[in-house]
Amino acid sequence: MSLSRRAFLKSTAAIAIATGGLKLFGVNEVFGSDTILIPHASHYGPFKAVVKNGVLIGVQPLKDFDPMPTQMLLEGVLSRTYHPTRVQYPMVRRSYLANPRGDTKPHLRGKEPFVRVSWEDALALVADASLRTIEEHGNDALFSSSYGGWSHAGVLRPQVLQGRLFGLIGGHSVTTGDYSGGASQISLPHIIGDMEVYSPQTSWEVIRDHTEVFVLVGCDPWKNNRIEYTVADHQMYSRWEAIRDAGVKFVSINPQRTTTDEAMRAEWVKIIPNTDTALFLAMCWHVYTTGKYDKAYLDKYTVGFEKFLPYLLGKDADGTPPKTPEWAEKITGIPAAKIVEMADLFASKRTEFAGAWSLQRAHHGEMSHWAIIAFAAMTGKIGKPGEGVGFSWHYGGGGMPVSGKRGAVGIPQGRNPAKGRCPASRISEMLLNPGKAYTRDGQRFEYPDVHMIYNAGNNFVHHQQNTNELIEAMAKKVHTVVNQDPWWCASSRYADIVLPATSHLERDDISTGGTYSNDKIWAMRQVIQPYGESLDDFEIFRRLAELFGVEYGFTEGLTVMDIVKNSYA
Repeated sequence: MSLSRRAFLKSTAAIAIATGGLKLFGVNEVFGSDTILIPHASHYGPFKAVVKNGVLIGVQPLKDFDPMPTQMLLEGVLSRTYHPTRVQYPMVRRSYLANPRGDTKPHLRGKEPFVRVSWEDALALVADASLRTIEEHGNDALFSSSYGGWSHAGVLRPQVLQGRLFGLIGGHSVTTGDYSGGASQISLPHIIGDMEVYSPQTSWEVIRDHTEVFVLVGCDPWKNNRIEYTVADHQMYSRWEAIRDAGVKFVSINPQRTTTDEAMRAEWVKIIPNTDTALFLAMCWHVYTTGKYDKAYLDKYTVGFEKFLPYLLGKDADGTPPKTPEWAEKITGIPAAKIVEMADLFASKRTEFAGAWSLQRAHHGEMSHWAIIAFAAMTGKIGKPGEGVGFSWHYGGGGMPVSGKRGAVGIPQGRNPAKGRCPASRISEMLLNPGKAYTRDGQRFEYPDVHMIYNAGNNFVHHQQNTNELIEAMAKKVHTVVNQDPWWCASSRYADIVLPATSHLERDDISTGGTYSNDKIWAMRQVIQPYGESLDDFEIFRRLAELFGVEYGFTEGLTVMDIVKNSYA
């Protein structure tokens, strides 16, 4: 194969970047004529991509718009732009390619080599498997594990495009919920009347002016706010500092001392992981038995306290013990005297509780958030300026004033005619138990009988707890696994067909700045040429739509740039 001098120089430079890393350039850096700056944005913040002779060599933060650029601009996804783990070509697992309609030897997933094929051949295999699955088993047998949408910050997210395409051919089974706040997003609307885990939080200015004690329960906002679902703008950091400097006391209940604890000079109360429910129940017991609870508030603004009280006092039919500080000490590792001290402090001051999503990622995880709400309600905090509870302070600039403006909107996903559903964290259980009944949010569902998985822009094999169980379940049950991704992640390595998607740097898109502030629109201009033979997600699904005979229904005659322009027209 002949290689031009320009291509050789580009490939050599890319290898150097892959091994040496990207560079963070200062805002006053002067560049030569062979270097250009291209505006782009990511989950980690906005930036100008520094491109020399067609190769990304670094980034230049936008200090006027991002007051605290994160080092993640240089690490993680961006640092893997030219990494050896990029998927360069369409690939098919050897045994699958040899007999795509017969015995594909699924037990060899993750073990045997892949074979390079053309895009035409790869998509023909995907289309054949999809239509054959639908014909033989129905649309519910075609399953999308592409929940989340964290592959990039733009509006053309792969799971939306996938849903749009498969909706045009009768639909597919999908996941419900997510890992981030999967338990509380179902329970909290019944407890406090709102999902809360994704809701706007009390503004930081209100906290600064009214709060006396701010309690961090299992969360690390200083670290976690570096990234968000749209484009992080990091406007919260100066607000945090203003709250600290206003004299608000920070208490951090956490197994680890965090970056937020250091920045806010928080008092650290070390707790055994997953025991927060016991702590807050003990504080509830203390304020009740000492008469420091707000009976008038409970009577006026809450329901059900009379049912909760017997359990709290150890007088319920289950025979559980009283939830005393001494009882909680053995569970939490926090001395009973400290539990009493905190309960008295929180009850007597204008206190705001910030509960992390991490608390509810466990069996009966919703109980931790429920217990925090119970204590805040018993002490009359909820609904008052600078007091109460919030479960998204640690994410997306939670607490930023909301602009009320409309963010960038892409092409709609459309309707999914299929009925198959599976909670995001239960894919293994679904595969091993087709037809099994389960309940979610008080409703009865049955797991679909899945024979094909199509995954785009999401690493579901990595996400699922007990990875070995998932791999075994796929080997037993799933005939075809397709993974559409820029990298050889776990989901790619355990797939049958791997479709190389471009990274967000190799495509045009548009996004919104700030999940909660929602006060900016960011251009995500294509920075570099696609890696290898990779295609952007829209083009991959457009080509599949053409094979399915629904191309116009998918595109409506629009190009990527048409969709980008329409999103802010």
